[in-house]
Amino acid sequence: MSGGHFNYRQYNMQGDAEEIRGIVDEGGFSPITTQRLLETAEALDRASKMLHRVDWFLSGDDGQDSFNERWEIDGL
Repeated sequence: MSGGHFNYRQYNMQGDAEEIRGIVDEGGFSPITTQRLLETAEALDRASKMLHRVDWFLSGDDGQDSFNERWEIDGL
């Protein structure tokens, strides 16, 4: 299995982002609050991807070259 250095916490971050989006979909927030909630979800998504890449690197699944290449491919 790949990764594991951070006990797969990146998946918790993804789940948190999805939960925030679900709450926003339920509505009832002002436009600025909605914007800030969605910004938080986007930041969690990006941080999750970043942590995933670092996780694979520190776990020995990726070397420096593949780490940097995947980072670029993921648009981070």
